[in-house]
Amino acid sequence: NNRVAIAEAKVELAKRTIDYSTKSTLNRLKWIRRNQDKENLSNLKMNFHFEDPMFNTLSEALISNVRKVSSNKTSQNNKHKKDIYYWSEGNVSVGRDGETNKSAHKVINVHSITYGADKITKNNGIEGIAWRFGVDKIDIGLTESNIESNTFNVTYYRTTPKKYNENKFLDTIIGVGLIESDIKSVNGEIEFYYVMKKMVPGSSGYGIASLQEGNQVTENFSYTFQGNYILPPDANNPVNHTTQHTVEDFNNLGVIVWIQDDNSKEILQSTTASLVNNIDENLITSNNFKIFPNPASEIATIAYQGFDHKNLEFKIINMIGEVVLSKSFIAPSSSGYYNLNISHLSNGIYNIIVSSNETFLTKQIQILK
Repeated sequence: NNRVAIAEAKVELAKRTIDYSTKSTLNRLKWIRRNQDKENLSNLKMNFHFEDPMFNTLSEALISNVRKVSSNKTSQNNKHKKDIYYWSEGNVSVGRDGETNKSAHKVINVHSITYGADKITKNNGIEGIAWRFGVDKIDIGLTESNIESNTFNVTYYRTTPKKYNENKFLDTIIGVGLIESDIKSVNGEIEFYYVMKKMVPGSSGYGIASLQEGNQVTENFSYTFQGNYILPPDANNPVNHTTQHTVEDFNNLGVIVWIQDDNSKEILQSTTASLVNNIDENLITSNNFKIFPNPASEIATIAYQGFDHKNLEFKIINMIGEVVLSKSFIAPSSSGYYNLNISHLSNGIYNIIVSSNETFLTKQIQILK
């Protein structure tokens, strides 16, 4: 998330720099049009203070020099018509971009100052040049990742009244800029999704006998994580899974199962499975039972876990409430499978009610032939 946010922030920084430098010159042109009857069109009444020492020194030096030039021009105003005007504008912007599915949130602080000089052209237009200096700081997410940038822009601007309508103007703005950025990226991700913890029992998986098309095969595998949880320091020091494991929360552990051809490496089937942990034997939950395949045509297999020597009853009920199949048996072990012959049932959606010790659970199955 932080990497995406940093990439987005770099693009937004360039756009924002162009936008602010353009707006400053446009604001200057608007100000001149509102105050065109004034004899002195200079506008240097703003004082700026920056936390950044370099920009504060630069700002004070520019203001001092520009005011000297402006003062000299004013003293000559009695003899010559003043033709160069000086102006300045400051910008402070604080904002926050919210977090998205792909990017961490961003807190944006921008301080900038623009100085310009312009003159009236022969056709009663305005022509000038502006210098903008800015400091951008963008904090990324909840970590210490950030981007600190110094921006420099030079903009040439010109406006001329249209030939047949002096109340309308043609504005021209051309600019170049430089951005110097210091990017600090911290590996501070605090939330991860779908992290693979282990291939069980190892990278080669479990071996099964050859499969034949049309023949249903039931396999029963189990794996137990050993020891206590540990977070490995890095990829060069893997966990010894015979004594420790890397699962923080078994209640939030997913299991992916697939069948793969050992020669061609083709994935033949894949699905998700459920991990059952600390089963209450007097309670039936959706994690205790799985029905597969679904849809089914001839045989529906019910996988159960946590019912050692308990009586289990299965009932299949159609959509009008009729019991079309009923079976019961005593589970010979804690986990196992029971096959229901459904070959005589018609296509459709059915409810399967699983009951034990006066508790029950309802699941749906589709029969499709």
